[in-house]
Amino acid sequence: GTCNKGIKKRMAGDYDFLKSLQNNLQELNHLRAKYLTSRKSPSSVEIKSLFCDQQQLPGENMNIQSLAPRKSIRHRNPYWPDEEIRTFIEIWGDDQVQASLATNFRNEAQYEWISERMRECGYDRDMKQCRLRAKELRRGYKAIVCGNNSSVSGQRALPFYDSLNSFLCMHKGLV
Repeated sequence: GTCNKGIKKRMAGDYDFLKSLQNNLQELNHLRAKYLTSRKSPSSVEIKSLFCDQQQLPGENMNIQSLAPRKSIRHRNPYWPDEEIRTFIEIWGDDQVQASLATNFRNEAQYEWISERMRECGYDRDMKQCRLRAKELRRGYKAIVCGNNSSVSGQRALPFYDSLNSFLCMHKGLV
């Protein structure tokens, strides 16, 4: 009797809430698509406006920022002191390491090994940081060599040019 009416009323309320939430999520996806293409983030006011017909946001402690579109932000590699870079180049430039990197397209294991050697030397760098540092150093070296900027000023722009030049060299137009 009355118990069933209460359940039905609550279910109807839940259904209305879920339907409203579904509509809001569709609007949020539309908003997300709009801002992803424009590379701008919506303000928290715009996001809150999607839920204005609700007494509160779904999930009482929900963070508005978590609803904002996720931009692919390029995070810069953390600062590496010169001494740490020298150690990295010494490990990375080893003939066996270079041979292994040249023969393996999937080089995660090689950079993990480099990361472990860095830890042994007292530097806490993970595989991804080591791989990114190698890419950045290679890119800087290549810019000097391929840009015909092998002058002293170009070499000064990349302080580790001589160390890199000992193992990064041009093979068939590739660095």
